[in-house]
Amino acid sequence: MPKHCPICNRSSADTKFFGEFCSYCVESKMQKKLPDEVELTVCHRCGMIKSKGGYMEHTSEALEDALSQVIKGYRIRLMSADEDSVTLKITEDLPEYSVTVNKKIHIKWKKQMCERCNRISGGYYEAVIQLRGSDSEKMERFVNRVTRYFEKRNEFITKVKEADNGLDIYLSNKKLAAAYLSSHDVEFVPSYTLYGLKQGKKVYRHTYAVRI
Repeated sequence: MPKHCPICNRSSADTKFFGEFCSYCVESKMQKKLPDEVELTVCHRCGMIKSKGGYMEHTSEALEDALSQVIKGYRIRLMSADEDSVTLKITEDLPEYSVTVNKKIHIKWKKQMCERCNRISGGYYEAVIQLRGSDSEKMERFVNRVTRYFEKRNEFITKVKEADNGLDIYLSNKKLAAAYLSSHDVEFVPSYTLYGLKQGKKVYRHTYAVRI
């Protein structure tokens, strides 16, 4: 004997049922629970979006991850996206059954500056390579290689400054600076300068003297 939905009176002979209710009413109820608009954070300088793991390159995977942090309690799959909206396949897993709907959701972008861009704009640096030599082409190639090495690892060269007999390269990460020099068999003479305290610990800027 067919069931009849207590909300709309549809018959189980005509449509799928979830428990006592027809799929139309169950899906309609779920649609109403879901937000029509969500707020996500984007860096207004580099365009990366903020997710649980921090700022990430603006890809479909990162957008899906950011949305899953806002629309909690559901399984989410990104179907399509444009500048200010997305279409999602959203699944709610209940004890008796799972319900899936497609929903278009507007995105309100909250514009901030990510930590990396904040550091860049503030001229942040932790280390300096004092590059000395007379071959300007060699020095230029050295700077280009260091720049690529840092950018590949989401770090940056703050500035390159002309100095007597060479260049001073200001680097965002002192550990990465040491790793680059060591991994490329570059001979250097290190020195250290105290520039502040962080959580009660002394923090040093590192200088590496390199001659090519």
